[in-house]
Amino acid sequence: KHCAFCNNCVLRFDHHCSWIGNCVGLRNYRYFFLFISSTAILLGIVLWVTAETIRRDTQHRRADDGLLAILIVLVEDPILLARGLYFLLALGVFVALALLTWYHI
Repeated sequence: KHCAFCNNCVLRFDHHCSWIGNCVGLRNYRYFFLFISSTAILLGIVLWVTAETIRRDTQHRRADDGLLAILIVLVEDPILLARGLYFLLALGVFVALALLTWYHI
C-alpha cells in the first residue's frame, strides 16, 4: 500500500504515525508497539511519582486528607499547583497512550 502522507510504499501498511514521523507497517510494527508501550509505562511511573509528591507535600501542610484540603493547598502554593496541572496533563497523555496501546494489541 502507498502512504498518502509520505508517498512511500509500505508492506502491510497500518498507518502513518505523526509521533514518530514514519509509516507503521510489517517491518517496524514491533518497534512501534514497544515504543508506545514503554512510553505508557514511563508515563505511569511519572504519574505515580507526581501524585506521591503532591500527597506528601499536602500531608505536611494539612492534617486533613480530604480532597478539599488538597485543593486548598494547591491553590495556596503555586509550585504545587503547577505539579497538579502537570499531573492532569500527564494523566491525559497516559490515557491516550493506553488507548493507543490497547488498539494495537
